Formats: sequence, structure tokens, C-alpha cells
Amino acid sequence: MKDTWEFMSSLLVTNHHTVKTIQDDMESVVLVVLYCALRYFGHNRHNTVTAWFDVVFSQRVLLPDGNYLGGEAREGLFMYMHYIRRDFSLDSRPLDRWMRKAIAAVRQWIESESPPPPARVRTVDSTSQLVESHEEGGFKVLPKVAPPAKQTRRLDSHAYLKRLFERCLSSEDWPEKDPPVDILLSKTAQTWKWATGHR
Repeated sequence: MKDTWEFMSSLLVTNHHTVKTIQDDMESVVLVVLYCALRYFGHNRHNTVTAWFDVVFSQRVLLPDGNYLGGEAREGLFMYMHYIRRDFSLDSRPLDRWMRKAIAAVRQWIESESPPPPARVRTVDSTSQLVESHEEGGFKVLPKVAPPAKQTRRLDSHAYLKRLFERCLSSEDWPEKDPPVDILLSKTAQTWKWATGHR
């Protein structure tokens, strides 16, 4: 694996035998923007970001074959908003809108590649079948339906993220004079001052 670990897709870092696809590259773009947004833009997670930033972007273990494995925290962020939490918001409204839609697109991609285990089905007759219900327990009778057509995923090409970028950068409320501030560096400095008694 010669890619930058911090920005490799969730599926690649959790399974190093996976062949890289365009969707993996699209997720990497989202991870780069998320990294920069969390580190250099204003948001409502400043007080906690240093505690989990490295877990999301750097968590890994070295395997006997020389490859690394990890990424559960990264996938959890995309799937369930772990660490940043569901009420996470960026001070920049255009970037916040971009981030929410991009995370949803990555979530759709991960879900499509990691579907839940299929339910057990027993045929009743030509028009109905018994389908296992995980929520209710046991089986329930449902009508037979044709399998759904394969969904077009938003990360199946560059087009979706390209449109999001265009809308974001053309927004009237996109900040023009907003110099970056390294939140991790400033938090480290604050911690050092507190620990050493410097004020």
C-alpha cells in the first residue's frame, strides 16, 4: 500500500487485499477536506478534536505480512458520525453543507459495499414467501417482489463531488478573508502552557 494512510478509504484500510476503485479515490478526497476542515477551520468540536483526531486518521496495526490494518474509527465516523457527532457544524456554512452531503455520499458507498446479511427466505407458493424478520423474530409472509435495480451511487464518478465543490465555492457566503489557524497546534500549545505553569 503506497497511498497516504490518513486519507485512504475505509474499505481499503480495513481490508488491504481490496482492489482500489474510483469510489475509494472519491472517499479520499472527502477525507482530505475533512482533515483540513477539522484542523484549520472553525467548528463546534474544538474542545475535543485533539482527543480523537489521530484515532480517526492514523489508527492502524502492523500485520505480520508487513501491511497495515485499521480504519474502524474512520468508517464509524462516516456511518454513524462517531467522534464528530451528529450536531457537528463548521463555522463556514458553504463548507458545512459540502461536508454533510459528502459524508452522506461516502456512507451510501460504504453501505452498498457492506450490505447486511441476507434474510432467510422460504417459498410459500408462487405469489408469497416467508422472510425472516430480525426486528420481530421468526418469519413473516411477504409478497414476492423482483430484486431492486442496482442503485447509482453518488461516488460512482467525479461528477457529484465536482458539483458540490462548484456550489460551495460560488456561494455568496463563502469566506474570502479567513486565514487558516492550526487548531491542533494551538491546542497543543495551550496544553503545554497549562502543564508547565506558563501563562
